[in-house]
Amino acid sequence: MTLPFARLFTDDALSPLLVKELRHNLRTRAFLSFFIISQVLLVIFVLISLMAMIDGRSGGRDSDGFFYFMEGLVFLCIIPLSALGAVSSEIRANTLEPIFLTHLSAWRIVWGKWAAYMAQGFLFLCAILPYVVLRYFLGGVNVLDDLLVLANMYLASSVLIAAAVCLSAFNLRFLLPVLVILLIFGAGGIIPAILYSLTGSRSGTSVGGSLWVTLLPLYLALPLLISGFLAAGASKIAPLAENYSTLKRLSCLGLFVPVLVTLWAKGSPETAFVLALMILVLSCLDALNEETRLMHTVYTPFARWGWPGRLAGLFLYPGWVSGVLYTVACCSLILCFISLNYGIKMTHWLAILSLAGTLLFPLAVIKLFVPRWKRTLPFYISIQVGVASLTAVVGIADGILSGSFKELFSFFPLTCLIFSASNTFDEDEALGWTLVQCGVLFLILTVLFIRMLPVLALIRQLEKGPLPEPPAPTPPPLPPGLK
Repeated sequence: MTLPFARLFTDDALSPLLVKELRHNLRTRAFLSFFIISQVLLVIFVLISLMAMIDGRSGGRDSDGFFYFMEGLVFLCIIPLSALGAVSSEIRANTLEPIFLTHLSAWRIVWGKWAAYMAQGFLFLCAILPYVVLRYFLGGVNVLDDLLVLANMYLASSVLIAAAVCLSAFNLRFLLPVLVILLIFGAGGIIPAILYSLTGSRSGTSVGGSLWVTLLPLYLALPLLISGFLAAGASKIAPLAENYSTLKRLSCLGLFVPVLVTLWAKGSPETAFVLALMILVLSCLDALNEETRLMHTVYTPFARWGWPGRLAGLFLYPGWVSGVLYTVACCSLILCFISLNYGIKMTHWLAILSLAGTLLFPLAVIKLFVPRWKRTLPFYISIQVGVASLTAVVGIADGILSGSFKELFSFFPLTCLIFSASNTFDEDEALGWTLVQCGVLFLILTVLFIRMLPVLALIRQLEKGPLPEPPAPTPPPLPPGLK
């Protein structure tokens, strides 16, 4: 007799890709070797701590550095680095198409990859827990603080794994050395030190109290970051009929919720706001360089909700057309947040208008001169690098020659943004340059809206269903002698 819940403990209850990845990854020599080495090192750590306790010292407190280094090395370095080949290995082996034939969506593929590496991390977590208890009996250690730091490292690892799975879907081999260096330094001391300081154990405060003011926004941001990274990776390998742009943009917009929670709790929202702003700008860059998908399966789900769904779709549809409106909406949201929190200042208006112009200016150039160009990201980055180089030259010349060269080139939004961020303009100058940037932004939006109108007309037709197929061409009449 089969119990109703027996299926929960079989392979059929899990994603087939998750089962496949777990069976493969847990048998690799790299995983087994590192797992055994980590256990040997932790055993050595316990022996050293026992010897320190015999000598009359606090064995637990003296070994904090090594213990947290081992935790950070496992959760923040080794596992995320191993996830950098999650999707790229399938791309190199040309096995993505057979996987899609099993009716697995791109989301289930990247989610299965992420869940497999999270399961490996959970195995390491369970293996480290006995040593946490041993540290408590060695003395000088608060076990609750250790458990909280360990849990926070595991949660931070979930975000890093999602980011690694996302990057594995892109051809970014040139970034691999930089990522390795950042993860090693971060795992070795920076991130563990930050997580340990959040518990307040070194400052004498107990776990709890005002700690939730700091940790709650981070916990709220975790699912948004994970879903955003996984959606970005899925959109890279997904067929044209699957839409992940909506999830990416909503996840990035949702990051302002933790910022508002921090502000409401009378915390310090500056760090959270800078992080949300950086991710939001990256989301705008991705949206502006997306290719429009002229398939009705992308647009009809929005049309089912009537005019609210079609209105929301103007900001959430995949493609650069909705990306323009999404960018304008994001810049307006940032301006509202800054105005409510810091007051209305002309320098803030100038910075946000310059930011909007900086994001939209390269796309306007592309759509004006090469409108049929599909892969716009290289051209987009080249324009930004060119304007940034010009800004650097202008800044150097302005400092050496003591001239006013900045006034000749500040009509470029990126140049004006850099000078505004460096406090080059005072409040009186900011008023004039704000009016200039309003005019520049109006011209940019005019060019983009003119190019958007034909695409919006096609999108309105696709919201109603597939486009009618063109009639078959009429064959030419046969010559009289061949009838």
